[in-house]
Amino acid sequence: MRKIWGLSADSVNLGRNLDSNLGRDSTNLKQNLDSKDSKQNPNSSRIQIAFFIAGIAIFLIDQIIKIIILHYATFANPIWQSQIIDIVLVFNKGVAFSLGSFFGAWLKWILLALLCVMIVLILKSEDFFSDYYLPLGMIIGAGFGNLVDRFTHEGVVDYIFWHFGFNFAVFNFADSVINICIFYMICHYIFCQIKAKK
Repeated sequence: MRKIWGLSADSVNLGRNLDSNLGRDSTNLKQNLDSKDSKQNPNSSRIQIAFFIAGIAIFLIDQIIKIIILHYATFANPIWQSQIIDIVLVFNKGVAFSLGSFFGAWLKWILLALLCVMIVLILKSEDFFSDYYLPLGMIIGAGFGNLVDRFTHEGVVDYIFWHFGFNFAVFNFADSVINICIFYMICHYIFCQIKAKK
């Protein structure tokens, strides 16, 4: 039997085969893991982009409407009246139905912290985020729209006053978006649960 540096040729070949097999196995393992990750989230970056675009779009629409309302309110307030709704400028210092107004100047900072925490939790909840990224983005955009008002005006710029049949609290476009998106998410979740049980 031939010897190479004190080792048999068979031993050297065995070592080479082991190194080759180990290298091939580690490469295959890495490729399988990469493939698994790509299959799990093939559109993750696209979904995140859509989430942020939805949020920015709602934020801009909300702010443009409020600029128009503030402009026309300098000439007349109410701005427009009908038998169903009035367009009237009101500064809401609270949250919904003026709740939380007792927090005063601290309320805007509390809401800012809550929005930031909400964004982090949403992005970390991959399944929930992938199912509801559009309504979630719209809710975040609307939330920031109302939050900006608290830093730039006396309170949230509200202007839609429903008084047909009953008097409802004055609200705005952002409030409507938030409520519609939450309603959609609840209905979608219930529908999916019923469908899964069948």
